[in-house]
This record gives sequence, structure tokens and C-alpha cells, in this order.
Amino acid sequence: MFDFGDVTNLNSNGSAATVVITFQAVVLDILANQAGVAWTNAASFTSPASGTTNVVSAAITVVEPTLHLSEQISTDNSAYGAGVGPLQAGTRCITGFW
Repeated sequence: MFDFGDVTNLNSNGSAATVVITFQAVVLDILANQAGVAWTNAASFTSPASGTTNVVSAAITVVEPTLHLSEQISTDNSAYGAGVGPLQAGTRCITGFW
């Protein structure tokens, strides 16, 4: 819930004015929230001055990061672990990032 307090519109030409709220949300990591799933989000605005309530809704789509993996195989100790300790010949090093 957002509460902006008192907002005064200094626009005196009578044209419509807007307030834009942009936010980012995190969904739960559950089966129902997989990449590509669409949910409907709704917001309402109530003006105490006029007593009216406006409700708008928009569809949102769940996105998930893509994991990129790479694998390197070393047959000697020069490729990895310098100063960390010896690696056995044929050791695999798997790295990943989002």
C-alpha cells in the first residue's frame, strides 16, 4: 500500500493529470509460478476529495533467469587451482552464472 499524503496538482489548464507508480516484485518459488505464466495484477485509487475509486488491472508474466553452464577439463594442474592445491588429471571444472 502506498500513501503519498497530500498531493496537489498545480496544473491549472484543466487537462487530465497522471501519477505513475513503477515497482518490481518477487514471486514465490513454487510450481504455479513458472516462466511464462500470466497473472493479473490490480490496483485501485481512491480520492477522498471526490469520493471516487478507480480500479485498473494489467497482466504480468513470470520470468525466470536462465542458468548458463560451462565445463572445462584439465589434464594438468596449470589450468585450475594455481596456488589452491593439485588437481587430479582429467578433473572437470563446472562454472555457472545467471
